[in-house]
Amino acid sequence: MIEFHPVNLVDIRFIVENLRQSDSDEIYCQIDDAAMLIDLAMELNSTICRLRGEPVAAISFSPLNLATVAVNLFGTDKITRAIPEITRFIFTQMIPDALVQGIRRFEARSIETHAQAHQWLEACGAIREGTLEQVGVNGERFFMYALTKPTLDNLNPKRWQNVRSKSGS
Repeated sequence: MIEFHPVNLVDIRFIVENLRQSDSDEIYCQIDDAAMLIDLAMELNSTICRLRGEPVAAISFSPLNLATVAVNLFGTDKITRAIPEITRFIFTQMIPDALVQGIRRFEARSIETHAQAHQWLEACGAIREGTLEQVGVNGERFFMYALTKPTLDNLNPKRWQNVRSKSGS
């Protein structure tokens, strides 16, 4: 069973301490340490995804301006099992809520080596808009993806219907 809950310190610590390697590579070339990642996740009011009671992912939208949010998603090795439900949650709850608030653009930056993230973003309808050079502390290259309101208006919403997950409070 997959459930979604507001962020709490115990769950976010567990996820951060058990990050899958590709997420660790992507995150730690941009920020200093785990404490900073935990603080950011708490500050952004992330949503925690639990698989059979175990926290496996953190999801948040962080505002960049009045019409744009950065999409943040990271997790443990077990995140893969929850991706279909995470995708449904994002498209049936988070994105509609953001659209009501006037958000028109959803951005995601992903390190060049994170092929699984690129495949997921593209499957969700995000467009790779370009390459960002020298983003990480060692010169890591990132790709910029975006999903915009016009693109969302033309997506087939049936892909994300039949939500089976449970949202907690």
